[in-house]
This record gives sequence, structure tokens and C-alpha cells, in this order.
Amino acid sequence: MEYIRRIIDAKLDLKCAAFGAINVIGPKGSGKTRTAKERSRTIIEFEDEDKRAGYLAIAETSPSLFLNNEKPILFDEWQDAPKVWGMI
Repeated sequence: MEYIRRIIDAKLDLKCAAFGAINVIGPKGSGKTRTAKERSRTIIEFEDEDKRAGYLAIAETSPSLFLNNEKPILFDEWQDAPKVWGMI
């Protein structure tokens, strides 16, 4: 599906260029993940049931291993793995 640019895109592009990490917050279903995916080369989705157990194990024991992936990295639903927030 083709991405439809949002009002926030220009601001996010500036923030991505200026900071090593950004936190996108907003109501459920507002397009946060879709917008973030447009800027990400690696996507870690903690709600992906096929990968969840592995992701959570890494997040709990060695969260810095995630940083070996191509950047920028999207940590979707990171609140399921709070050590990731501390690592960032």
C-alpha cells in the first residue's frame, strides 16, 4: 500500500536528523507505526507472535544486541520490553 504523507512527517524528518532516537506517541490507530516504518531500516515488533519470545529474551538479557541491526531501528510496542528503553 502506498504511503500517504502526514502533517507530522516534516517534523519527524527533522527530529530524526537531529537526534539518535525519537519517541512517537499518540492514540491507537492514528498511524504511528506506519509513519515510523517509513523511516526505519530494521523493524522490531514486540507483538509479532512468531518472534515475540525471541525478541523478549534478547531484550531481557542483552538489549544492546538489537543495535547490531541496520539503523534506523523501529522498536514497535517497546513498552513490552522496558530494558530496551533504558538501552536507548
